Amino acid sequence: MNRFRDISHAIQHVELESEEEMEVEQYGEGEGETSDDDAEEDSYEEGSENEFPPCPPEPEQEPEYLNYDWLNEYYQDNQLNSLSDEECSVDLLPESPVVFAEDEANGEFFTSKKDGTKWKKTACVVSRKPPSHNVIRGPVDKVRTPEGNLQQDPVYYLMLYLNDIIPMLTFYTNMEAERVLESTGREWKQIDDLEMGAFIGLLYLNGILGLNNRPTKTIWGRVYGVNIFRATMSRTRFKNILRFLRFDNCTARKTSKPKDKLAPIREVWEIFDCLLAKYYIPGENLTIDEQLVDYRGKCPFKQHMPSKPGKYGLKIFWLNDASTGYPLKSLPYLGKNADQRAKNVGANTVLQLAEIYFGTNRNITVDNFFTSLDLAKCLKENGLTICGTVRMNKTFIPEEFLDCKSREVYSSIFGFSKDFTIVSYTPKKRKCVILLSSMHHNGRVSGPKQIPDIILHYNSTKAGTDRMDQMIGNYSCRRSNRRWPMRYFMNLLDVAGLAAFIVHQKKFPSQSRNTDKRRVFLQAAAEGMIWPHINRRNSRSAAEIWPTEEGTGKRKAKPERGRRGYCHICGIRTMSVCSKCKKNTCVKHIIKLCNKCK
Repeated sequence: MNRFRDISHAIQHVELESEEEMEVEQYGEGEGETSDDDAEEDSYEEGSENEFPPCPPEPEQEPEYLNYDWLNEYYQDNQLNSLSDEECSVDLLPESPVVFAEDEANGEFFTSKKDGTKWKKTACVVSRKPPSHNVIRGPVDKVRTPEGNLQQDPVYYLMLYLNDIIPMLTFYTNMEAERVLESTGREWKQIDDLEMGAFIGLLYLNGILGLNNRPTKTIWGRVYGVNIFRATMSRTRFKNILRFLRFDNCTARKTSKPKDKLAPIREVWEIFDCLLAKYYIPGENLTIDEQLVDYRGKCPFKQHMPSKPGKYGLKIFWLNDASTGYPLKSLPYLGKNADQRAKNVGANTVLQLAEIYFGTNRNITVDNFFTSLDLAKCLKENGLTICGTVRMNKTFIPEEFLDCKSREVYSSIFGFSKDFTIVSYTPKKRKCVILLSSMHHNGRVSGPKQIPDIILHYNSTKAGTDRMDQMIGNYSCRRSNRRWPMRYFMNLLDVAGLAAFIVHQKKFPSQSRNTDKRRVFLQAAAEGMIWPHINRRNSRSAAEIWPTEEGTGKRKAKPERGRRGYCHICGIRTMSVCSKCKKNTCVKHIIKLCNKCK
């Protein structure tokens, strides 16, 4: 009798074992004889003192679920996802009973005094199957490159993100250079896409070799300089491209009526932003956080964040894959509009970034700047779950969750609702942390410190954006520049290099133990962008800048150069000397021969 009463309070629906028992309940006494167990059961149901609350109705049609390995591992502790109906027993069900309506009067709820939000003290019954909102729809963690592509060349994957941007840079740079030099009467040598690609390759090498803070005079120097820089282009040409590099038509921008703070680079940035999610399908967990791009010059939306290493800079919100740190979408922060104070910045940012993944049932991990109960409800309606820390001033938090002075260390308080779970954990004395999740619906803890599963999941998925920021900081191509659009552009190159590296590694996994795989990848990609321009140049090539003796590998002696004099043929001042007669001879009257013809 007691066992039957416990089962009735723990399960939602009791199925009768045979059709004969159903007939006995429906029609009373049957034609045949009934056993002692059936009589005992009938007498129990007829008694008024032993009645129990009715079970809720069973849904008409159960939804179909897909099986994913990561979900099977997640629900392995319950041991409910692989059991049949016959194997499922009372011992496998949660210890906490179902909370009925009368439990509210018995103090079974935590209530917030600010807005009256109620949280159950006990969890609801967990189904044998994973919740439908935790089942990912569609593929996960895959690369989408053009069909039939088997190339392993790193420059190919980097150009997936830069092919649509380089022609725009070439066009606007030539336009700006002609506009500025027109008043001085000087002519501008037109730059083409090949030379612009070589310029970007030099910026990547600048970060790989750690030349960010070294002056260009030293980089192009003959004693302490880098040979490939001199072979690619002259120092003056590099500085001119860096000076006139533009990302939009600045003349048309000044005359346009609407004022867009990001207008100097918005067109290029949006094209690049759309390409990020095109070539990579993220995993089941996403991360949203901010990145502070170091910058201390003049900018109308420069931010001060003391917690960041750079302190001052340009803030960009990013949506990243939690496991690899791959950047999926960005949202630059442009400050407030005029004197109007922005409201719900965190929630609006999350909704804009996560819009492309609505309905996929992925989970988004955020920090306390973004987390709110209204945001969790909105994401729930759009087919996404959330897990994040909560600030102490939120109105939906009961007072019991905020009181950490009288609580024991490693203790947890859980609050449950139909779709959400809130937990307050005390990691050390007089300190507690609060998290909200719409993915977890139980109060499980693990480890010697009794850490809740919600916190373990948050710690394992919160570092997607920070991982991206750390990786691009190791080989950043940034150089000192006063223009904030240039700082945006150099950060764009860093993010493109990281995205290309992740796609390449997913496409061709490497078994090498080298710890500098990304440096090798970026160096190969940069050289692939530079060498076509070096081979096209009519002046000195890389072999002329660093020539070697055949068979020895030793560096050749520099060509003879005499004092400045006059060409003995045409009279032009020159320092070139004929190697045979030792007379001053200008470039026009010197014949270049290869090693075989000498």
